[in-house]
Amino acid sequence: MASFTGTIEDFDCFIMPRIRNRVQTVSRPLKARANGRCEHCGEKRTLEAAHVHGRGRKAIVREVLEKHRAGDEYDIADLHEFEEEVMRAHEPMGECFLFLCSNCHRAYDSAEPRKGGAGRAAAGSRHAATNGLRRAIHATGDGLADEFYDFLAEEGYTVKTKGGNPGTCYSYKRAVARVCKWEGCGWNDLPGLIGDLIQEYSAGGPKEELGRQSKRTVKNALIAFGNFCSARG
Repeated sequence: MASFTGTIEDFDCFIMPRIRNRVQTVSRPLKARANGRCEHCGEKRTLEAAHVHGRGRKAIVREVLEKHRAGDEYDIADLHEFEEEVMRAHEPMGECFLFLCSNCHRAYDSAEPRKGGAGRAAAGSRHAATNGLRRAIHATGDGLADEFYDFLAEEGYTVKTKGGNPGTCYSYKRAVARVCKWEGCGWNDLPGLIGDLIQEYSAGGPKEELGRQSKRTVKNALIAFGNFCSARG
């Protein structure tokens, strides 16, 4: 039976890497279920596992570790049982992670609330808003981005150019995802915001310059999304 006695620095050096690998192994099937689609912007990208704020691996391990404090050191009689205790503290494992592209992962981490009871309580849910920068990152991909893409294809927008490159369907979907990032919202928020957003990004609106980007792709994409919302009812 393996045991441990040492400082927090010793623990981080010798024990934490094993726990990190164990958590990563358990989270891989969850990431596979995301099917390569970022849970915030909806883009198909290489995904990274982001710990939900307040449910980070290090924070969870520290909570369990405190039960084994012995003065200035920590005394763990059975490392195997300790590891299992840490894994149980992660349950349900699906509530600990968001699967995001690298850009959304960086944005999410940069928006992590300051430490504290209220901040932790508000942030420690997979469904909670992070703050003004990211009002909502949803627990599961809602498919709205794909629905919008399919709607555009059905309406006759180009799927691929003659050269085989992604066409207008992809450009408009990407443009709407960019607006989500600028506005700090998720795809599910857009139907309730789209009327105001079209005005803001159109001529005379406060975000007209952004709407003009890429030959007015942003503004036109928002208008197309508004038509999509109307069609959905």
